[in-house]
Amino acid sequence: MALKKGFLRSQNTFVKKKRVPTGVFVGVLFSFGLYGFFYLFRESFRIFTNDYGGEILLVLSPKENFIYNFFYAFIASLVGFYVFVKFSVENSINFQNKKLKFKQRHLLAEQAYLKWNFLFVFSKVVGFIGISFITVTLQYDIDFLSEFGIIFILLPLVLFLDLWPIILRATGAKAYKWMLISFIFIFSLSFLYANINFIDYKKINQKIQSCNIVTAFSLEVPRSQTYRKIESRYLTDHIYVVNDSIENAQPLIFLNDISNKIKLEHLITSINAEREKLYFDEIYRWKPNLHIDKKVKLSYFNKIKQELRKANVSNIQLSTSIKHSLYPSNFPGFKYLGMPQHLIKYYPEFENFLDSAERLDFSKYTLKLSESQMYRTEIVKTFNRIKLEVLTDKILVNGKQMNEFNLRLFLNKFINKYQDNYVIIFEPDENISYGRYIEILDLMCSVVESLRERASLETYGESYKELMLQNKHFEIADKYPCNVVEWTPEEKRLQQLLKKTRVF
Repeated sequence: MALKKGFLRSQNTFVKKKRVPTGVFVGVLFSFGLYGFFYLFRESFRIFTNDYGGEILLVLSPKENFIYNFFYAFIASLVGFYVFVKFSVENSINFQNKKLKFKQRHLLAEQAYLKWNFLFVFSKVVGFIGISFITVTLQYDIDFLSEFGIIFILLPLVLFLDLWPIILRATGAKAYKWMLISFIFIFSLSFLYANINFIDYKKINQKIQSCNIVTAFSLEVPRSQTYRKIESRYLTDHIYVVNDSIENAQPLIFLNDISNKIKLEHLITSINAEREKLYFDEIYRWKPNLHIDKKVKLSYFNKIKQELRKANVSNIQLSTSIKHSLYPSNFPGFKYLGMPQHLIKYYPEFENFLDSAERLDFSKYTLKLSESQMYRTEIVKTFNRIKLEVLTDKILVNGKQMNEFNLRLFLNKFINKYQDNYVIIFEPDENISYGRYIEILDLMCSVVESLRERASLETYGESYKELMLQNKHFEIADKYPCNVVEWTPEEKRLQQLLKKTRVF
């Protein structure tokens, strides 16, 4: 073999060309594995957060999935490029040229420091965000893509520009050319990875949504301006009422979670079973929290309320979200908020009496009524009263049509005038939606709250909420009570009987 000129001189090549193909293969393989780790970690985290109480729901849209995939893929490709450089340079170290050897090792040490420190900090930040998502529902407060989208651009770009020292030392005058080639290669590789889904994220989305009543049935509770918070959460059971996806089907009822579906006729049994788990002194503080979709017909809600009365439930909470809030109605912070409602005690003997009375021939018999705690038809007559009817298309006050604005003004004057000596007989049509029912109920309660607030400031110089915290609100509450009467089914039957006969 013929000797070439200069064969005794050391070769000052920073990277040997024959090492490049193998280095590329190793780098691509490493980047693909790292991208897979990022992807699987994210999907595992999404599944885990869904199982953590069912309140942290991380559902990705196709756009979000691709952007996050591309971000992870770009970082993985940059780390893979470092692995390519490390493999290629380490196998090209010139032990005869000490100056070149020092540059090679210094470059490797510098890049190792930068890359591993970045991965260390990156893992810490991701871990902190992950823990925060588990403990606090950050997905309702932070939208990373819309609010911090610049980070998803700047961070990979800064990491890519960090490759400049490597490319400059390896290619010299052709650094700009190889920088562009490297960017095109990394960008293309990242784009290819971003289209690879190791797990079908849509199936995970479906799993997350199907395990939660709110998302599985698109449950949206009404919003209200007035609300109270349930303090004793462990003394609360949640009743969810949603519309079935089948047209004209009865709404569905779930007790506490999606796995406990019950029928209306079994509600009493289920309620009693839950109360049997409590101590005797806790039963009276126990309260069911009703999460009812605003599109459910009021007639069905009235049936549920009647079953709860038969189960001797005296107080319920009508779950609502906060009106004018930027949070969606399914925000977990709203779970224990709502409008408390007192249920009139159910008397089986009163219903037996009505059954017998309805069979009488009133052409021969008359109905004699005496005062009784089983019905309120007589005691209501001792108050200054109005009748408020809510129909499907209008609102009537004592038979006169009114819009909501004028209704608010009218109620404000009426309640302020008679204070504790008033009653609003609330008669909503059973064909209206539950959301409409809450809307009008909230309007009445908000008028009372505004009068209480004004009286609190005038009398004590403090807001009504501050007085409630100090337990000094009872005088104001007694002055402006929320006297809203809704007739029970038994009282409605009684009124029908009274129309047929004279009462002595």
